[in-house]
Amino acid sequence: MATAITVGNNRIFDQLIAAGAGKDFTKAHWNSHFRLAVEADKLTFAKRLVALGAEPAFSNNVDILTSARSNAMRDFLLDNGVNPRGSHPLFVTPDALTLAVLRDDLEVVKYLVRRVSYKKSELLAAINKSMCRPSSSYVPDWNSEKAFLDNLHALGLNGKQLDQSILSCLLIRQSPALVAAMQKSGVVFHYSGLTEDHPFLAVNPEKSPTPEYLELLESQGLLWDKKEHGALMMGKLGFRTLELAKWLISRGVNVNVEIAGEPIMIAFVKYLHNRDVIGRPTAGQEAPLVGKFLLDAGAKADARDQLGLNALWWEAKLNYGGETMMKHLLTHGASPDVHGEENNWVVHLAAQGLSTTDESMEALAAHKSNWNVRDYHGLTPLHHLARKFSLLEPVCPMGCAEDEILKKKRLVNYVQLLLKHGADIKIRDATGRLPIDLLEEPKDIAEDRQMRELLTP
Repeated sequence: MATAITVGNNRIFDQLIAAGAGKDFTKAHWNSHFRLAVEADKLTFAKRLVALGAEPAFSNNVDILTSARSNAMRDFLLDNGVNPRGSHPLFVTPDALTLAVLRDDLEVVKYLVRRVSYKKSELLAAINKSMCRPSSSYVPDWNSEKAFLDNLHALGLNGKQLDQSILSCLLIRQSPALVAAMQKSGVVFHYSGLTEDHPFLAVNPEKSPTPEYLELLESQGLLWDKKEHGALMMGKLGFRTLELAKWLISRGVNVNVEIAGEPIMIAFVKYLHNRDVIGRPTAGQEAPLVGKFLLDAGAKADARDQLGLNALWWEAKLNYGGETMMKHLLTHGASPDVHGEENNWVVHLAAQGLSTTDESMEALAAHKSNWNVRDYHGLTPLHHLARKFSLLEPVCPMGCAEDEILKKKRLVNYVQLLLKHGADIKIRDATGRLPIDLLEEPKDIAEDRQMRELLTP
């Protein structure tokens, strides 16, 4: 039966019906065959299937309008109950017009605008919902001047009617050709102030804008003030790439501007080590270079937040194995003599391994850090290194993994480094334990023996 419908063979269809085909069909069966008739543009069969029990408006399935290939079929669908403002189960409340715009189907867009009485707000919503859906499987090709103007004309709109949210979604594509088309259509590039949804800040997460593109937007009237908007620009754009950071500084943004009430280097360190819900870093690959540039440009490395903490403390707290800024912060004047509410100093955080690298430990040692300070529990950095050493995988039945051995070697090297710079193995914690007391029973591994020898009073 399906073949008879798609090829439009009435004789075979009649023979099948006469032979009893379809007598056990449910509404769902007739509806699926009805869709085949619509997609094959077989209007006669569509009408016959309705007579046999198909429902054109089944499940309020508005995408059947965009699946139809002729206006005659679309007229039939609308006349038989299909609601162009209905919902589609695969999308978030899109109507037929939104689906047509999503699919860049100008014929359907023009038909719907002519046949359905849309309010201007509905026309704008169709653009907004189609352009502002980064996860959509359909992405209208509006990056060319002709495509943009054709779609806008099909909707009966002009550029002056586009609101700020739509402009942001268009400009995020970073297409100079699209900007030119927007200007030609009458778009007014004027904003009363720089806010979070300003086109300058509508940043594509996968592609940072270039200074040239931002200057193009400026030439169209999208202006910003270095004093009033410098913090927003730096936090949203400057941290992303070295090129943007240099451009903002060259345009007069204060390198020590506070971002969300925090010193710029603290804000940068938090940005650098921010992670998404599954633990992946969200900062761009050039972010470490940006941090070094800001320090070289005069950003205050030792500026404190409301808790009295500096960027060095936050770097030690937040860095879970990425490229560290500790050396650069120390070189530019950040003090290691900073501690949090639980008396956890920078050296404690480094020894705990949250940001432990050879470079960071050597940098802290070179700046004469105090390795004998105690945290809230009376633990010194040596205590933390001993405890971390014991938490590593001990002797395995088939021998320890190579990376575990390397970690043990590194911790042994760190203990040697601390002892060289004045760390005291005789200091006891709040419960009376020496660093050596936190070691597990000695294992037949050279690193275990060496660690125990180093920590023995």
